[in-house]
Amino acid sequence: MKVCLISPSSPFLISDKVSPPLGILYIAGIVRNLGHEVEVYDCAGKPESLIYQEIRNLRADYFGISATSPQYAQADKIARFLKTCKSHAPIILGGPHISNLNEFDEELFDIPVVGEGEESIAKILETQQRKGFYYNASAIDNIDRIPFPARDLIDITSYNFNIPGSGLKITTMMTSRGCPYNCAF
Repeated sequence: MKVCLISPSSPFLISDKVSPPLGILYIAGIVRNLGHEVEVYDCAGKPESLIYQEIRNLRADYFGISATSPQYAQADKIARFLKTCKSHAPIILGGPHISNLNEFDEELFDIPVVGEGEESIAKILETQQRKGFYYNASAIDNIDRIPFPARDLIDITSYNFNIPGSGLKITTMMTSRGCPYNCAF
């Protein structure tokens, strides 16, 4: 099975080429470890006309889109476009927007995922689920048991996060998830 994960652009930022889309890259690592083919389409830094031209050429059995709340408008537009040219493939929506607000267009997104997506994507692919809400409230208690993000699936060198004054490029990483103080956000 082939899965294409899409990270929408963030046109509201000064530069959306600062932090790579770690959430999607973690999901890609899981999909790859399950033996499926995975592709990450990173919209960051690309003009909108090019994004839709390239998305038209993507081939997959499932499309997954991750979105923060400010990115949701971009995710919505991408899903609308996918429905016109890739109507056979279910569209999964995950990320902080749906996990925190639980708001989405039910006609665009076939499988909304609330919570951490690693176990959810494994179950979706295992059962070949085509439609329906997927809620995974349990947090991953030990992130050491999940694979590293599949950073090789994007052009990591195109991200430009530098140590001020040194010119050295750095990147982001997750050492834990959630809040250690039982926060309710």
